[in-house]
Amino acid sequence: MDKNVLEPLVRELKKLPGVGAKSAERMVYEMLNMTPEEREILASNVLDLEKIKHCRTCNNLTLVDICEICSDKNRDNVILCVTDDVRNINLFEANKLFPGKYFVLNKLISPMLGVDPDDLNLSQLKDMVKQNKVEEIVIALKPSIEGEATALYIAKIFDGQVKVSKMARGIPLGTEMEYLDSLTLSQALSDRKVIN
Repeated sequence: MDKNVLEPLVRELKKLPGVGAKSAERMVYEMLNMTPEEREILASNVLDLEKIKHCRTCNNLTLVDICEICSDKNRDNVILCVTDDVRNINLFEANKLFPGKYFVLNKLISPMLGVDPDDLNLSQLKDMVKQNKVEEIVIALKPSIEGEATALYIAKIFDGQVKVSKMARGIPLGTEMEYLDSLTLSQALSDRKVIN
């Protein structure tokens, strides 16, 4: 087989994060082994990505204007989890970890990348907090300098109005100390808990 016939699809698949030339090539060969119906379903699902949009309320991904989490009357409106990535919502929901609602920033404050607080959708966050009479905001941002800066900025905005907490960070169970980075160690020390 002339490998050049596969190259256009391999080239496109390599654009995905974490997919190198060999992985992309393996994917293409697997697709060749699919039935025409299976390939058609795959192609249709890729094309259907065009229908996905951001929820007007929380920025989660949805097919309608308001996502099912924001529409769910059984969710606890007074607690709001603020995250920087919609994938975190899927993680919380798959494990049934959070009873409240979510808000996705989609960015973190990063002067190095030219992202200032004004570039975040913080007015939308303020509206959601006010509309839902939120009592607590749980910050669940990437554990990085940008995540910490964004968390502090959000805490400053709502200071005295709403309780703002952040997820505890530190040393995962079973991890050897020698493999931890300085940010994780620093966070673990500052988030230490009294045990007696």
